[in-house]
Amino acid sequence: MYLGHVGVALASRRLGPGVPLAWLCTATVFLDFVDVAVDVAGLDNAFTAWSHTLLAAVGWSVLVGALGWLGRGRTVGLLLGALVLSHVLTDYVTSHLWLWRDGPRVGLKLYAWPWLDFGVEAAVIVAGWWLYRGSLSSGARRSPFVWCGLLWLLAFQVAFNVLGVARVP
Repeated sequence: MYLGHVGVALASRRLGPGVPLAWLCTATVFLDFVDVAVDVAGLDNAFTAWSHTLLAAVGWSVLVGALGWLGRGRTVGLLLGALVLSHVLTDYVTSHLWLWRDGPRVGLKLYAWPWLDFGVEAAVIVAGWWLYRGSLSSGARRSPFVWCGLLWLLAFQVAFNVLGVARVP
């Protein structure tokens, strides 16, 4: 999943209205940051074992959740931990990942059908944006910036899927 993760973060804003949106977005893409860091460090990352296997995702989810809990309380910790875990669960919809290193691969592989993947991710983006928009004041809801945010997310999703800017196996 590309920007669908951000859609999940936007939707979660209602569960943690005091949590900065940047934290929510970071939590949903945290496993991708781990993946990049592991690759840059030159560690063996076969099968994205350090980030996208179920065991790794649970571990990172617990760590991020614990940090959120210690820093901002139980609700924030649980929300951030759940968002980290949501990453791998939504990736299983769009991709085909190992449950554990050398274990079975699972996922619907929607990346193989860019238009279908776009439709699913666009639905997640729009639903998340709609829920996020509902958490704003009435004046902010009408702001053109809020609407531009939705258009920006959808435009980037088109670039990823339809134009082939990024391809994930």
